[in-house]
Amino acid sequence: MTAPAIPPKDTSLDRKAAAAIAAELDAWVAAVASELLDLEQDAQASGSDAQRTDVAAAFTLWRAVSERTEQWDGVGGANGGGRAAVLASAWTPITSDAGEVLAPDLADAMTFLAALVERLRTQLESQRQVAVSTAEAWLTLDGDLHQAAQAAARLGQEVRHVAELEAEAGRQIRSVHPPADLTTRAAAVRARLDTAEAEREGLLGRLDAASSLLADLDAKEAAVRALAERCRAKIADAPPLAVPSIAAIAPPPDGVRDHPWPAVEAPVRTWLQQTERAGAALDEAARRFQAPLTRREELRGLLQAFRDKAASAGLAEHEALDPLYTAARDTLWSAPCDLAVAQSQVDEYVRTVNTMMHGVG
Repeated sequence: MTAPAIPPKDTSLDRKAAAAIAAELDAWVAAVASELLDLEQDAQASGSDAQRTDVAAAFTLWRAVSERTEQWDGVGGANGGGRAAVLASAWTPITSDAGEVLAPDLADAMTFLAALVERLRTQLESQRQVAVSTAEAWLTLDGDLHQAAQAAARLGQEVRHVAELEAEAGRQIRSVHPPADLTTRAAAVRARLDTAEAEREGLLGRLDAASSLLADLDAKEAAVRALAERCRAKIADAPPLAVPSIAAIAPPPDGVRDHPWPAVEAPVRTWLQQTERAGAALDEAARRFQAPLTRREELRGLLQAFRDKAASAGLAEHEALDPLYTAARDTLWSAPCDLAVAQSQVDEYVRTVNTMMHGVG
């Protein structure tokens, strides 16, 4: 906040120049007053005794400066002598109501006042930011500990650890930033408990959907059993694999949300793991029963593709090829199909077609 310049005392001011200086002084004095009011409020709220004393001194100097600048009111309409007198007065000492000399002249008083206001503003703003940062840090720490305490109580884990952190926080001075190590440990324990709670809710959510889960598994079991019957009917060497029974799974744990998590966690996990294993076993059974059926279709397609290839060269009915094709086709379209024999027959047919058409084995 730069103070207006005061011309040297022997300067001859015309009315326009004098009026301009008067307007600048009036605006500057008003701006400083507003700034001082804000600084006073900040100093009372979070400043030190020394800063409150400096604000009071600044007000004292401001009042003296204000009284001196009032002499410039209407100076634009004064005659030359009047303007000269006002300017000369600006270069005389500035005193307090008690007669104490505060500054050698108006220019020096305004420069000093501007510097004092700037210093106080910088100091108090820095302290305000520190206070805000400290308050935010405590809010974060308190929030982490509160949430951690609630989660610990629900989960039945790390209860003592959280209580120790709360006790440690209670011993700290709230006007200063909480220890970094304490905030780090509080954030870490909350993160762990939040993760544990999310896992708990995930498990309970899956358990809540137990009826739907069992219905899906029943449907999957029925589909796999149908696939197994089809495979056994169509493939001679079908996998000797039993289809898991979903009916063998015990009913899900009941009323788990009404009990402490440590008391029900194990049965909840055990039941869900049983359903996971049953589902995985059904998937594996489906894969193994489907594999030979898929391979039969692949061999059928390969046989027909080479039949078409031979036909394109006029060899489809060749006496060396037709019996091989017929034997492979009969095996592949028989039920149950011997895949090992079919594989050998198709391989022989493919080799023979390639040899007759391209001279390669």
